[in-house]
Amino acid sequence: MSASSTTYFSDSNKKGEVSELKKSLQSPEVQRDASQYKKIIQKVISYMTLGMDLSSLFMDMIKAGATHDLVQKKLVYLYICTYAQSNPELALLTVNTLRKDSQDSSAMVRGLALRSMCSLRLPDLVEYIVEPLLAGLGDNSSYVRRCAVMGCVKLYHLIPDFVEDNGIIERLCGLLTDPDVQVLCNCISALDEILAAEGGLQVHKKLAHYLLKRLKAFSGWGQSMVIELLLRYKPRNTDELFDILNLLDDRLKHPNSAVVMACIQLFIHMTKDMEDLTEHIFKRIRGPLMTILASSNSELVYVCLCHIELLLTKIPNLFDQEYRSFFSRHTDPQYIKTKKLEILTAIASISNVEEVVTELSAHVHDVDIEMSKKSIKAIGEIAMCLSQASEYCIDVLLTFLSWEIEYITSQTLVVIRDLLLKYEKSAIAVLPQMSQCLEIVQDPKGLSAIIWILGEYGQSIPDSPYMLEPLVNKIASEQSAEVKLQLLTATMKLFFKKPPECQDMLGRLLKFCVDEESHMDVHDRALLYYRLLKTNAKEAERVVCGSNSKPVTNPSNLNTNMPNSKELLFKEFNTLSIIYGQPSVHFISQTIPYIKGLPYTQEKEAGDERVLHHQEELEAEEPILPPSGQHLTVGNLLGEDVGNEQQDEEREEEDVLELSDHPALTPAQFEQKWKSLPQSSCWEEAMARLPSTPEEFQQHFSENKVAVIASSPPGQSIQKYFFYAQQASEESFFLVEAVIDVTTELLRIVTKVEDLSLVQQFDTYLRTCLEGEWIVEDD
Repeated sequence: MSASSTTYFSDSNKKGEVSELKKSLQSPEVQRDASQYKKIIQKVISYMTLGMDLSSLFMDMIKAGATHDLVQKKLVYLYICTYAQSNPELALLTVNTLRKDSQDSSAMVRGLALRSMCSLRLPDLVEYIVEPLLAGLGDNSSYVRRCAVMGCVKLYHLIPDFVEDNGIIERLCGLLTDPDVQVLCNCISALDEILAAEGGLQVHKKLAHYLLKRLKAFSGWGQSMVIELLLRYKPRNTDELFDILNLLDDRLKHPNSAVVMACIQLFIHMTKDMEDLTEHIFKRIRGPLMTILASSNSELVYVCLCHIELLLTKIPNLFDQEYRSFFSRHTDPQYIKTKKLEILTAIASISNVEEVVTELSAHVHDVDIEMSKKSIKAIGEIAMCLSQASEYCIDVLLTFLSWEIEYITSQTLVVIRDLLLKYEKSAIAVLPQMSQCLEIVQDPKGLSAIIWILGEYGQSIPDSPYMLEPLVNKIASEQSAEVKLQLLTATMKLFFKKPPECQDMLGRLLKFCVDEESHMDVHDRALLYYRLLKTNAKEAERVVCGSNSKPVTNPSNLNTNMPNSKELLFKEFNTLSIIYGQPSVHFISQTIPYIKGLPYTQEKEAGDERVLHHQEELEAEEPILPPSGQHLTVGNLLGEDVGNEQQDEEREEEDVLELSDHPALTPAQFEQKWKSLPQSSCWEEAMARLPSTPEEFQQHFSENKVAVIASSPPGQSIQKYFFYAQQASEESFFLVEAVIDVTTELLRIVTKVEDLSLVQQFDTYLRTCLEGEWIVEDD
């Protein structure tokens, strides 16, 4: 930054600075000196960025826009766009200047003018913008066309119906064949946003093949966007599918990781129903993922690791041969090391277990205590999964005990305790070290593990009662309830194995826990043991000691953990859902209407003709219509007429619910009404059964007078439906959000109505419609 520019910020607190700027802008001497005039404008923008109110300079800044200096013009337009909404009357004066610039001989000026006009965000000025905007869509300069296309999106968010009525969508569809790939990318992005309420831009065969042929001409960002768009296209047969995969195969070697990940997502998506190809596809994408894993960008590596972790749930041995790539580097941040550790645990096999365990053992020395504990736990999980390697893993764990480091010894004992439940024979090697460990460990979890081992295998340790006795003697000072509970159980078990040594110790322990212990769990367990011993000692032994007739299986197998959730994550591959490890419905509040995964219908094809109409020039073998499905509006929802009484002045004052046979509401109108109306009612009911598909739930209402406008994708744990109905006698609407929680089998209904007098009647009618088939009837 130059010395002159730094003074703009250092003088920001001077009084009267705005008035001085105003005088400078109005000074004829300054205006005659172009460089001085430009510096004053730069100073205005500098103060504006600091948050100073410079709206009083609006008229002077408008005059400054009449220049051939492109930099000065950009600065002036930035000022105008910033203060236009606070000065709507004065902003009208800028329209003539902007419209004039939109016809300038310079493409940069024309594009800048269009971009600035569409950024004013003033509904009153829209009528002045449409003509230059439409002209910009047909401009000879690709830069102007790019600006015009994105301006259409800004105009749509300002007045959605205006975009529809002026044929802007049709013009954008025509630009899908534009020779400039950046214009084409902007068009795809704009149409996807404008048509969001209808499910976004439809991809048919002609458009899909056209985009594939031009794919290499796109930038990295454009290629990733086009490939993600192709997720909506379903190949007609396997030959077409293989042609697409072969055509995209070289994109897996693209230097842009976004293109590679989008391509991997498309490969998985298109072959999801072809089980015979799954393993082959996964092996094909293994190489590109390993390339990304070698990147120096830590954030990118972490994203790649999260996706690899998900792939392992489908094919656990996919990366068996590449296990060395998951060894941590000294430059890796902690979150990378942790994720690599988790993946190493998952891919450990008989062929690589020794090297993997050696790598994990190195992490036990990590300066981060949590990382050290996770490494020890990982070795235990490998031993639990691989029975053939259990002896080797336990030997490695036992070496950690000799280090005499408190937190390492404690975590190792916790892991060994869990392993002894499955591998009891290993206790022979563990028991001799318990006495030494008892002197080191202070952590409650580690201490509980030692106590459990002494209680379980005390008969094999000669001094086991005398090892427990010091702990019993200082029970009054023990703070951990976990240790107390474990001590009660271990002493009871040891009593049945060595009664003479433990009788007095057990009596003192029970007396204290029954009479003086304040923790209810400890008190209740001690009371239970006391009553068991008093009633029947043999029965007490059977209850407390029990028997481990069934070996413990692996409790942490990644492949059996929440399979439904993993399937949902595969549908959201290459999204934040993979990073968070849960479907997007759990962390995203979708705006109304719920447009993601919106079903399509044959009736909607008529609307898609505007996309197809401009695609006749595209090269393809045969014309293919967009895929059809179910309509956005599902007929009638409330079966019988509710009120057929004639409305007149002598009718009762109370309004009667009478729904229209043909309610009419566009998605944009629905969204606007939903946001503006307050919640009228909300109720929940237990479901009699869950719908197998969204269509089944909607079909139940098809004979009635409530229409569905949108629904969430199938397979979600939270299913959402949005309905609407219309009062026949007036233009009032009933809006309904139905949320089905698949886990709890609860149906939640939220209604928003324009006529509050009909809320109760509409809710009652909706309940009647749902009872029996979908919700449990009241007794």
